[in-house]
Amino acid sequence: MKARRREAFETFLAAGLLLLAAVLANLVAARWPARADLTAEGRFTLAPETRALLDTPEADVEVRAYLPENVAAPYGTVVRAVRDRLEEYRAASGGRLRIVWRDPTDPALDAAGRAALAAEAKGYGIREADLQVMQADRRVRQRVLMGVVFLYRDRQAATPPIEDPDRIEYALTRALRDVLRGPRRQPVIGVTRGHGEPDLLAGPLSEVLGASGTLRDVEIDGRPLPNDVDVLVVLSPTRPFSARERYVVDQFLMQGRALILLQDHRQQSTVFPDVLVPQVSGLEPLLAHYGVKIDADATILDREHSLPVPFGRDAGGRPMTVHHPLFASTDAIDRAHPVTRGLPSLVLPMAAPIEVAAGPLEVTPLVRTSAGARARRNVRSLDPQPLIEGKDAGAEQPGPFTVVVAASGELASAWADPQVAVPPPPSRGEGPPAADEPLVRRSQGEVRLVVATAGLRMLGLDRNALLLFQNAVDWALIDTDLVGIRARRATDPPLDAVEPGLRKVAKFGNILGPPALVIAFGLVRGWRRRRTR
Repeated sequence: MKARRREAFETFLAAGLLLLAAVLANLVAARWPARADLTAEGRFTLAPETRALLDTPEADVEVRAYLPENVAAPYGTVVRAVRDRLEEYRAASGGRLRIVWRDPTDPALDAAGRAALAAEAKGYGIREADLQVMQADRRVRQRVLMGVVFLYRDRQAATPPIEDPDRIEYALTRALRDVLRGPRRQPVIGVTRGHGEPDLLAGPLSEVLGASGTLRDVEIDGRPLPNDVDVLVVLSPTRPFSARERYVVDQFLMQGRALILLQDHRQQSTVFPDVLVPQVSGLEPLLAHYGVKIDADATILDREHSLPVPFGRDAGGRPMTVHHPLFASTDAIDRAHPVTRGLPSLVLPMAAPIEVAAGPLEVTPLVRTSAGARARRNVRSLDPQPLIEGKDAGAEQPGPFTVVVAASGELASAWADPQVAVPPPPSRGEGPPAADEPLVRRSQGEVRLVVATAGLRMLGLDRNALLLFQNAVDWALIDTDLVGIRARRATDPPLDAVEPGLRKVAKFGNILGPPALVIAFGLVRGWRRRRTR
């Protein structure tokens, strides 16, 4: 009897001590928080770029965070993530960061208080976001102020509304950088119109590119481009540029500006979706003069490294997926260059090969296909089966191939030779053509180019392609000090292919391994008990 009472006492004592240890552990964790980030990119700790900025202030930085607390999911998760990240900023600043919290949805505020808070936030440049707000246990859709402003000396910088947790650190650190370094001219990003390009300013990409500068539609109609445009973005045009329009782009670059071209050289027919139609931007001759030659007649396919895409339906009407050779995947990426820094892989749908020729520009191949890729000419069908089976494979050119390049340096105009006639300016109405501006024969400063032979389709399929697009704009604007933070948002690299035999061993090992271990442990424990009796 005494032995049982003693055993019960020891059990309750052990349980009490375990509970006390758990309480003490929570108190210690709350007072001295710490965590381990085991991700290769350090996604859940502050980036070195952020920590470097937090070490630079000579005076205190005040942070006013306008974060609505009474919001429904998924925005509530974003608000908590912003709060947690700001607390990390404060801890890493060594006391130089002071945070003032403001809740635009605080139910304790009356109408006058809300109006005063709204006026204060808008005065700092905080914008409204369209969110779902909790009111009396109901979800109500309304526009709510949401953002963070940094105040340093006589300067201020605000973040846009943050609705994606992966963009929190980049948005906060960019605002912190702007307020510490002082005001600078907002760069202008010209987006071409008039050649069948998508309307970037009306689409979701406007928010992506808007973080780098002011977006503006630029009509390419033969007249000189606006002088305040810093970089020209040409995204998947379906009507080629004329000779005069190439001349306009050339003269734009001669001002020491930048060009980003993402072109799909195979478009799906609007009448027969399975038919592929050749497509060129019209800028290929100009790029060839600069030393970037695109083989627009060839299309890259990869039977070993390809993306599974929906194609057809089975007998039951269910959609099927197939590893389509035209949707090649690669991890042969220059991870040291700012445009592709930190990108683990990229999908290159129907890309065309790029050949780099010797010239005045310093051309860096950024993305190459795998060695098993092939280039086939005059691909006209989206049907994957003939490509998978390798019909007419003898006519294919072996890889690897370059598909994305970055180039910089000073160069001569494609019309620098006096023997090359300058295309005349377009006429306006019934009068004579307007007088043309003087020809600039050599670039007045460094020119920057980013060329990719996969465009809109690539951006729609691969999140990493969006990061490449953003990085390309920043590199063209010579604003690359934060691309390391953006690289953390890249998707995980694809898993290596596993042999079928090893795959079966791993499968049955996962199924049978844990029960076998439990049974083995029970047998050993029973055997030891029998020995001690």
